[in-house]
Amino acid sequence: MADPPQKLIGSMAASKILGIDRATLTRWVKSGRITPRARIGSAFNATMVFDERDVRQLLVVIEQERQEEARRVERRAAAHADYLRKLAEIDGDVSEGAAV
Repeated sequence: MADPPQKLIGSMAASKILGIDRATLTRWVKSGRITPRARIGSAFNATMVFDERDVRQLLVVIEQERQEEARRVERRAAAHADYLRKLAEIDGDVSEGAAV
């Protein structure tokens, strides 16, 4: 079965779907994170046009990255809390020993 025809969207719509600023979208294009299907207008101020499927696929990747980052932050917070607990135990042991 053939793929459905492309639905092309402008940079404003792509930015909105991705939840980012248009300047961020432009940086992502420059870095190769996403590729526009076409540029309309002068080279300096060209309007970028994207395949909506490409934008939605990138959105899935972004959401996965955010979830992975959230898990990393949780692990770091848990490790830090564990460190503070151990530090408090050591501090408590030292304080009790000094009082004797």
